[in-house]
Amino acid sequence: GRDGRVVAIEPFYPSFATLAANVGVNSLQNVELRQAVVADRAGRVFLSRASLAFGVHDFFNFGSMNFNTLRIYNATDDVERPSSAWDEYQVMYLDQMSLARLDFIKVDAEQMEMQVLLGAQRMIKKFKPVLFIEYRNPWEKETGMLNFLRQKLRYECVLLRIPVFNVDNFRSFAEDIWSSGTKLVSFNLICKHRWWEYPDMDEEVL
Repeated sequence: GRDGRVVAIEPFYPSFATLAANVGVNSLQNVELRQAVVADRAGRVFLSRASLAFGVHDFFNFGSMNFNTLRIYNATDDVERPSSAWDEYQVMYLDQMSLARLDFIKVDAEQMEMQVLLGAQRMIKKFKPVLFIEYRNPWEKETGMLNFLRQKLRYECVLLRIPVFNVDNFRSFAEDIWSSGTKLVSFNLICKHRWWEYPDMDEEVL
């Protein structure tokens, strides 16, 4: 609501610039932006700009990348970027943050979702927020993450199959830029703590 606050974390320069511009042009006073890669420890990573280049088959989608093999260097390591075509990004973990309240966490981290959860265990156990996690390929059944959520964090999850284009979208745009023939869907997990009550959440969601 109006009294709520959103902390949005986006690492990559093109995406962060777009996000910051949208927050600014809409005068959103309750959105805090941070530019960083989120993982399970602090440090820094280097990424070639060529890896952010896409072909038409990817729909120029920055959300179709896999970064779970990125090497995270310690902040004090004496490492130089390979060339000027590479960018350096700060790496943080969510338990570094100081929050008075936390109701909801959305994780879309390009195959680094498990690392994000590992780095957020303290705040998840303290606040028990609802979790909304990208689950890119449900057929592969990422049992490691599911077991971690169920056994370590005591969370229960439901798989959601969400169309990429929603005819009832916020701006009421009628054109499906992805083409109606593609019928693209996004798979996500919505998870809540097994024994926690969520009085502020819509019962239909829970």
